[in-house]
Amino acid sequence: MFPLRPSLTKISLRWVLLIPFVLQTIGAVGLVGYFSDRSGEQAVENLAHRLMHEVSNRISDRLDTYLQTQQQAMVINAQAVEQGSLNIQDFGELRHYLWQQITLSPLLGSNFFVNAQGEQIGYGRLQSQEIVEQAKQLTKENLSIGTVFLSEMQKSHLGKRKHYLVDSKGQAKKLVYTLEVDNRKLPWYVHAKIAKKQTWSPIFLHKVTPSLGIMALAPIYDRGGNFQGVFFSDVLLSEISTFLDNLQLSPSGKAFILERSGDLVATSTLEIPYLSHVKGQLQRLPAVQSQDVQTRSLAQQILKKSGSFRHIKKNTQMSLEIDGQRHFVQISPYSDRYGLDWLVVTAVPASDFMREIEANKTQTIIFCWLTLIATIGIGIFTASRITKPIVRLSEASQALAQGEWQQPLSEKIAIAELQLLTKSFNQTAKDLKAAFERAKVALNESEDKFAKIFRNSPDFIHIISFETGCYVEVNDRFLEITGYSRAEVIGHTPLELGIAVKPESLSQMCQLLQSERRVYNFELELRTKSGEIKIGLISSEWIELAGKPYILSIFKDYTKRKQVELELKQVRELREAIFNESADAIFLVELPPNRRILDCNQRAVELFEVESKAELIGIQGNILQKRKFMEEELAEIAIEIEQQGFWSQEVEYLTKKGDSFWGNLAVKMIQAAGQSMYLVRVTDITEIKRMITALQQSEARFQLLAATSPGVIYTVVEYASGPVRYEYLSPAFEEIHEVSVTAALQDAAITINQMHPEDRLGYQQAVASSIENMQPFKYEWRIITPSGKIKWIQANSRSEIRENGEIAWHGIVQDISDRKQVEAALRESEEKFRRAFDDAAIGMALISPDGQFLQVNRSLCEMVGYSEAELLRLNSLEITHPDDIEINLAAATQVLKEKQRIYQLKQRYIHKSRSIIWILISVSLVRDQNRQPLYFVAQIQDISEQQAALRERQQIDQMKDEFISVVSHELRTPLTAIHGALGMLGTGIFAKRPERAKEMLTIALNNCDRLVRLVNDILDLERLDSGKTQLIMETCQINALMQQAVDTVQVIATQAAINLEFTPLFVTITAAPDAIVQTLINLLSNAIKFSPANSTIWLNAELVTEEINLKQTKFPMTSPYILFSVKDQGRGIPTDKLETIFGRFQQVDVSDSRQKGGTGLGLAICRSIVQQHSGQIWVESIVGQGSTFYFTLPLSQRKFSQQN
Repeated sequence: MFPLRPSLTKISLRWVLLIPFVLQTIGAVGLVGYFSDRSGEQAVENLAHRLMHEVSNRISDRLDTYLQTQQQAMVINAQAVEQGSLNIQDFGELRHYLWQQITLSPLLGSNFFVNAQGEQIGYGRLQSQEIVEQAKQLTKENLSIGTVFLSEMQKSHLGKRKHYLVDSKGQAKKLVYTLEVDNRKLPWYVHAKIAKKQTWSPIFLHKVTPSLGIMALAPIYDRGGNFQGVFFSDVLLSEISTFLDNLQLSPSGKAFILERSGDLVATSTLEIPYLSHVKGQLQRLPAVQSQDVQTRSLAQQILKKSGSFRHIKKNTQMSLEIDGQRHFVQISPYSDRYGLDWLVVTAVPASDFMREIEANKTQTIIFCWLTLIATIGIGIFTASRITKPIVRLSEASQALAQGEWQQPLSEKIAIAELQLLTKSFNQTAKDLKAAFERAKVALNESEDKFAKIFRNSPDFIHIISFETGCYVEVNDRFLEITGYSRAEVIGHTPLELGIAVKPESLSQMCQLLQSERRVYNFELELRTKSGEIKIGLISSEWIELAGKPYILSIFKDYTKRKQVELELKQVRELREAIFNESADAIFLVELPPNRRILDCNQRAVELFEVESKAELIGIQGNILQKRKFMEEELAEIAIEIEQQGFWSQEVEYLTKKGDSFWGNLAVKMIQAAGQSMYLVRVTDITEIKRMITALQQSEARFQLLAATSPGVIYTVVEYASGPVRYEYLSPAFEEIHEVSVTAALQDAAITINQMHPEDRLGYQQAVASSIENMQPFKYEWRIITPSGKIKWIQANSRSEIRENGEIAWHGIVQDISDRKQVEAALRESEEKFRRAFDDAAIGMALISPDGQFLQVNRSLCEMVGYSEAELLRLNSLEITHPDDIEINLAAATQVLKEKQRIYQLKQRYIHKSRSIIWILISVSLVRDQNRQPLYFVAQIQDISEQQAALRERQQIDQMKDEFISVVSHELRTPLTAIHGALGMLGTGIFAKRPERAKEMLTIALNNCDRLVRLVNDILDLERLDSGKTQLIMETCQINALMQQAVDTVQVIATQAAINLEFTPLFVTITAAPDAIVQTLINLLSNAIKFSPANSTIWLNAELVTEEINLKQTKFPMTSPYILFSVKDQGRGIPTDKLETIFGRFQQVDVSDSRQKGGTGLGLAICRSIVQQHSGQIWVESIVGQGSTFYFTLPLSQRKFSQQN
């Protein structure tokens, strides 16, 4: 009991009754209201979390359905390729397969394949309304979501992905869009190639319709591990946002999906998940930068709490404050086995659920206040009725406590309990008076009994003052055990007497007494006066004597029993240490017939791979064996143990996990605790058995190797005294030496006698050298067999010095006769090559891959003026003309890359005298057996004289050209003068002349122009036909030639109100660019002349890779080649004129020359130019509708392959 402060002892009973009552009422009402509110909030929170959990599951299910459909399709495609049922090299078969797949899978958004060359084939669906609207504008067709389109990119238009509308069979129906792209450089293609397994691409932004997308990727490899291409399916992530928006989570609820990086994937707000960069580029939108305040705040707080989105590994529920409102949030990771790792976040404001609860809160508070006021009033009234009789009882009890026995109190009280209390008080006062008298007598009797027990107890007893800690009283047993007298003990503390062996134990007991007021059976060690240690259990209790605290203690001595327990414990610990720490499994097993395991050590648990001893104890020991002993065997073992006391055998066991091991089983009969049993030891000998087995297998392999080896495996021993003998010879000895193994083992001299006389001395010297230096012996020599054959053999052996001084040689002898023959043939071949190389009439050289001369012949040295030694110190590029180095390196690179086998070039060498030498060099590459380059073989021919002759011919041709130019000039000069004079007349200078003269002058002026054109065309045509004009072939771009021609005729087309359209072709070709431009200008000029105003002329070029025979031609063309066409909307050409118009001075209509101008030589010039390019020219026409002129330019196969 704790004493009250004086200020609290004067509180009136009325207030004692009233205040707690009021406080309890307030507390009860408050707690009920609080817990009701909390219960409502908890219910709302639970409801919100269940709702969010269900929504998260629905989102995950939707993602599984929407995304995994694409991956499942990719798995099916990859398996079809792997099983050989789908040929990805056949795009026709592949297109048909993909068409069936997308038509049978409505949920599949697309299915495409791109091969390693960048070609593409596949189908897709219009997946959003935005894409549908764009497609409608392109196609002018009525399209809808789900419409299937074909996308392809083939060799003929590599780099251009074409999109088509398709018919009911998946065939291309209408080209709607062309996108220039190289699939092999796209990030998703590179990602798939690096991943080397089915995966997802990183999320990307579509360029056509800015929206997020992701691709299911399945890279394809052949059986050799070579990359073949990628199956992929495109998924629009905007559909996920639409799904989230339709969830209707709650009036203000939000749901969004983000990557671990924090970038938004989809959101129920339908917010555009990307930002516009300063430079106009689109970038992903991080959730923490969302335009939606709630989404942005949620992402920021989640990131702040978790530290990183990557730390969220499981479903997480949070309660967050956003703008003063509480939000329930659930974050659910979503991942799949293809690398997808997203977070699904759902959030619901608490206000969406708490509106009605908040509305009822005011009514609840008013009701609580009214209840409180009413309760206080009732409490005051009740307290008044109760306190009056209690006050009377209080006054009477005070008098009774002072020993004043008053008259009984009045028992007429309205409250039954107080009336009963008053009666009880009166009776208690009466009984108390009588009991007080009896207590005096009993107290005296009790004191006598305690004194007898205290003095005669068999345990020692003492009483210690709590205040001083000194002994107050001790019994005789205490004095007997400790050896002290009563006078030596009374008035002293245990510490002063040194009785407590461990003072800290005594202090601990005192602390327990202070806290619990009694202590039972506390172990304590005491020291007697003689120094002997006593161990016992002490029990102490707090008592009061004459109003003072004392400690009564009883000590029971059990020193002898403690010593016995310690000895037993030591023995038991020693036995358990031996039993449990043994390296072998030890069991205690019942005798037959039960043979159950009674106990085992920890090693047995480890050896048999069980969880604990409990799995072994109680089972029969032979159950653990792989082959269990039969009853007859067990009976024989029991008899042997009984007779000899011990039995042992190697046994194979099975562990719980199914692994087997070999153990040495040893059994001995022992006696334990008066009971006979078997002591069983199992030693793991698995490794020993394995070594024995491996040794046996090794011996068997050696015997097999020796029997099948083509060489002789031998061991020969040389004794210190000199003789030699064979210890071992493999069977191949008989085949090589034609002598039996038995005979050689008996007499080793047989092999010495077979040795060729010319090789014996060298053999003996080699043997002596190996013995002297104890080095490995290796030597080749000839033997003469009994059949007269001469064979070359080679021996390789190592020595072993034995303890008895013998030297043993272990080695192998091989028949190398075939190799010797090959070496002789090779030497002969090398000699022939050397002679052919050195004596060749042209230069020959062996050149390393880096250009260093390795070997040169005399002709090359004479050609370049260097000695052989000087040339071998040079690199081939050092004597190559600087202008020819680049083309030489390019050709060598092609050979090194195995793109061509040999190359031949005309180039220039620099003579030692610094003069220029023209050479024709032919080069091939020699490789080793691993296809690694060894050296180039170069044949070099001096063609300086041929080049000089060529230059001379060129100079003659140049002189002819100059002559033609002079003649042309001389013809043009007078014509130009006439033209000038007539032009002056036509200006009206002589206006006074008659009109007839002016008309004649106009005719003369026009004919003069025609004469100039005629001379020009005749001269051009004559040069072409005679071959005097050399067309200089150059590498040029088709699109550049077309652009140049269109720019030239654009002015006259504009004057004639003609619209020119052309489709460029980006292909490189070898041709005479000026001549091709002239051909295009002639064809375009003719088309402009004969086309009506406001019409269109089309110039096109295309690369043709298939053999065709166009309907109006008589000459088939073999691919590949470039096909040019010029199409007009003029009057057309009659059928009988389609061939003749390409002749000289030919016109469709005679009047054309006068009305349209021209000489009739333009098409003849075109035909001559095209034919000199090995091409063809023709025309197709329909009278009244227009004409189309075609001509072709062949493209070499190598050029075509390079461009592909």
